[in-house]
Amino acid sequence: MRFERVTRAPLVTVCFGVLCRAQTWYPPASFGQVLVNGTTSQMLSFSFYGLNGTPSFSMQYGLEFTAGSATCNGSGVVSCSVPVTFSPQHPGVRTDAVVVKDSSNRFLGTIW
Repeated sequence: MRFERVTRAPLVTVCFGVLCRAQTWYPPASFGQVLVNGTTSQMLSFSFYGLNGTPSFSMQYGLEFTAGSATCNGSGVVSCSVPVTFSPQHPGVRTDAVVVKDSSNRFLGTIW
């Protein structure tokens, strides 16, 4: 068994002249010890200000972490919950990042 984790940090980016900000929960998400070929999931929460529409989420590398379908609520302030699953295929520490795009599929930023 190995200690596996994904880290998140605040994202600040400018979206078409309007400041958009993602807030995250601290400390960084830790998936703990996971057996090779095992699976564990966590729900990550983000809030965005100044967005029109619902953002989409994916993983930067996507090798052993996968982002599920996000549930988002609100307008102006959009709060989203994103299930992330970790399924290690080999031993060792892993990190990944969440990629965020707006409703027009334009890149907003990466949350590490």
